Amino acid sequence: MRALVSPTIYTHSIAWALHGKAWCKLNAQDALKKTLGDKIEALVRKGQDGQSLGIPLGPDTSIVIAEIIGAAIDQELEAELLISQETAFRYTDDFFLGLRDGRTSERTIARLSAALSTYELELNSEKTRVVTPATRAEPDWALDISQFRLPADEAKKPCRTELPV
Repeated sequence: MRALVSPTIYTHSIAWALHGKAWCKLNAQDALKKTLGDKIEALVRKGQDGQSLGIPLGPDTSIVIAEIIGAAIDQELEAELLISQETAFRYTDDFFLGLRDGRTSERTIARLSAALSTYELELNSEKTRVVTPATRAEPDWALDISQFRLPADEAKKPCRTELPV
């Protein structure tokens, strides 16, 4: 199974991932203000004219923030679905989960969707799919590149190794 989440991160979810959503909501007026999660969120919002929806794409800080939220989702899924690093992994916002049967996949997709919604994220339905062992996991372009061959006359041309002066 492969799932991609939407690129929009709600800045409040930074603190939720670090300290728990329920705790943050319960302590929003006092204790939350002293936490690392709240400080990071405030800095991100400050960099976006006070907006709380979305984080800048590209900077390394955004990669760290996305990883904080992704790790929180990982922990929730590991506990609820009893999955491990041997049967599942996440690369940035792509989830790859090894499952035993089709009935489990529906439950897993629903659980992943619920875990994402905790952080105001959602599955990308166009890119979420269940893949059977007989299905190719690589994208078509990877196969195309692996089978590409240069014409014989092009392959014999020497490569220029010197730089122009």
